[in-house]
Amino acid sequence: AMASFSEGGARERLRTVTGAQESVEGTSLWFQSHVAHATTLVQLWMAELIRADAKKKLVLVYLANDVLQNSRKSGQAFANAFSPVLPAAITACRNEFGEPQLQKLKRVLNVWRERCVLPSSVLAQLQEPGKESEHAHEGHASSRQHHHRQPSHERKKHERSHDDAHHSATKVSRTEAAAAAPAP
Repeated sequence: AMASFSEGGARERLRTVTGAQESVEGTSLWFQSHVAHATTLVQLWMAELIRADAKKKLVLVYLANDVLQNSRKSGQAFANAFSPVLPAAITACRNEFGEPQLQKLKRVLNVWRERCVLPSSVLAQLQEPGKESEHAHEGHASSRQHHHRQPSHERKKHERSHDDAHHSATKVSRTEAAAAAPAP
């Protein structure tokens, strides 16, 4: 049963959520069931993220990912609530993450970009510092090669059309799998 909303209850859920898929999904469903409190929930999420260690920060990113992707059908409330805090949140993560965690973070951000779960202005702010200029200096040849090497983009496009038809749970586990899969 989805308990009624309270800030204390929300804080407790944010404190106790773990990296286990059921934990992330359960917490995400609870967030979504209290969409009327999206702004408060995201403020509490941010407060928890700032004081969390690196491992827990990644869990909270996975939670945000789940909420953002699965709440889209019910409107923009969570996207609107997360948009102002995510640039600072992602910067805080980058500052503490080691290489494996940075790779996992990068995969989540790629999914957000590919699926347009946030306004493009926000997605642009989540880019790694210096990424823009790096791409500008890259020759066209090298970016063309890059696309040949990664047909996964086409695959993802194909997946996306399935996703919308599928139950959200399927979508979540696929996202989780994508986030947890080793880099190609």
